[in-house]
Amino acid sequence: MSWIFGILRTSPVPKRPCIPVPDAEASIHSIVLPSLQLAAGGIPETCLCETSADQTHGWIVVGLGIEVSGRGVRLLTRADWKTLLEVTSFDAGTLDGHFVILRWSTDRIECFTDSLGLRTAYAAPLEDGVCISTRLDWVARLSGRKELDAEALGGKWFYLNQQSYASGVVGIERLAPGGHAVWIRGRRAIHRAVPFLPEFGRGMLTAAREILEGLVGTATHQDRTVSLGLSGGMDSRVLLAALHGAGPFALHSFGDTLDPDVRTAQTLARALEIPHDHFHEGLPDRDACLALVCRHAAAAHLTESVSAAVKLRYFPDLRRMNRLTIDGGFGEIARRHYFSRLVHFGRSALYKGHAAGVLRWLRLSRADIFSPETAARMHGGCLAALETAMSAMPRPGDVGIENYVDLFALRTRIPNYGGPEQARMDAYIVSFMPLVQPSFLRAVFQAGPADRANGRFYRRLIRDRCPTLARVPLVKSGITYPFSLPDSAAWLFTKIKARTGIRYVDPTSEALLTRLKDVIIDLAHSEEVRTQPYADARRVVELVDRYYGGDRSCAMAAEWWLTFELWRRAIVGRSV
Repeated sequence: MSWIFGILRTSPVPKRPCIPVPDAEASIHSIVLPSLQLAAGGIPETCLCETSADQTHGWIVVGLGIEVSGRGVRLLTRADWKTLLEVTSFDAGTLDGHFVILRWSTDRIECFTDSLGLRTAYAAPLEDGVCISTRLDWVARLSGRKELDAEALGGKWFYLNQQSYASGVVGIERLAPGGHAVWIRGRRAIHRAVPFLPEFGRGMLTAAREILEGLVGTATHQDRTVSLGLSGGMDSRVLLAALHGAGPFALHSFGDTLDPDVRTAQTLARALEIPHDHFHEGLPDRDACLALVCRHAAAAHLTESVSAAVKLRYFPDLRRMNRLTIDGGFGEIARRHYFSRLVHFGRSALYKGHAAGVLRWLRLSRADIFSPETAARMHGGCLAALETAMSAMPRPGDVGIENYVDLFALRTRIPNYGGPEQARMDAYIVSFMPLVQPSFLRAVFQAGPADRANGRFYRRLIRDRCPTLARVPLVKSGITYPFSLPDSAAWLFTKIKARTGIRYVDPTSEALLTRLKDVIIDLAHSEEVRTQPYADARRVVELVDRYYGGDRSCAMAAEWWLTFELWRRAIVGRSV
């Protein structure tokens, strides 16, 4: 990821110290003062810096800023950031995009995060100051705080996503979305956050459409070719419709040629005669695979299992092709699709503010690897986090149950599930997600939920701008279904097809487990796994032995255990 690492000390260090992070030598920017050390790296396009001649004050931005205003939509340049950050009362909440900003003077650091929390920062006290970074593992290693926070991890493991903004490591703070923190002489002076809260209305989606078209349109007017990550789903297709006629662009897809998402993307590209790059290579050798999944596990923070690293390894190739990428991430908000089970079955619990009743509809099973005591702490922490999150929400009766659920998804799922992947991508390429920009979402919430439900907004835009796209079936979870089906009917249709076995199954996970077989077996039986206090070592050994003994039903659980173990090792600083 494009990263920042800093240490602010309570008093100057006589000798100019080095910057103690693994990538310091590869940093793009480095500031070393008696009481302040800063480094930042990644790729130059997503890592911008401005300093005074003596380095005693300046700023660093990692990520991408976007301004949506009466002048249109602009991707912020270094000069734009300089103008904005020269103002003492800078307000990050006025911007779209995803970013972490560090602004400093000799004995003071300010840190800002974007409104939706797609980028974040972590901080931990030191004996003589504080360390701040966008990398949780680096903060953990330098500060010596390596105890996993079981209560914070419950949402990541047993439910759709984490409900709090806890870091997942005891003693390390994480900046919340819309966060602003200040440290003076190594001590925190301010730490506050402004939760995203749009105005709710019953208007038209005209403004949302204009903003969306502006966002994708400005991407086509950069010095790079915009490339849309195209699948068979609705969200990337609405972006394809918005791009159609806006300027030159290309398409890209990742994965097996038999994957219905890839095949549908190829069909759409041929129908519209748009250049389409399909990336799919065989697995690298064992050592390369291991390095790939270790890096991914450290960055993904348990949001995706490690086989995702294999499927998402092509962004450096796209950067070499001079691409700026966009994708349909989190487009579900504007089609009223997130947490549908809550709307249908958890309505009473939401109105009553009954967190336990809400939680039951957010379950997602990954792997049964934790001891009963640890699992109980994880579940209890998740319930407490959900109660806190719900207490900060407007009342369902005031905004409507559908708006409430969409806002809840926006506040909890976007930063906790989408943030790690956005940070990871910033290390490889300039990218953003048009469907999850604050200006677009504010316009979406100004319209009634009925106009969003069943993808009405998207379907209307697709048929208006490019009717050809409405004649090609959609894909969901490896199953194709007619474009005309509303979401509820599509859900039933795909469930029936899945039960009859008419479904594509991605072979990546099992191929990866086969390639890393000896590594995984050795890990499962290692002293390190036997003595760590979180996963139940007996369950882990039984799970791994069952899988490699021929029980393929254990594949997902085995991969998720591997994901947890590699992430844990990244935090405690132990290599494989």
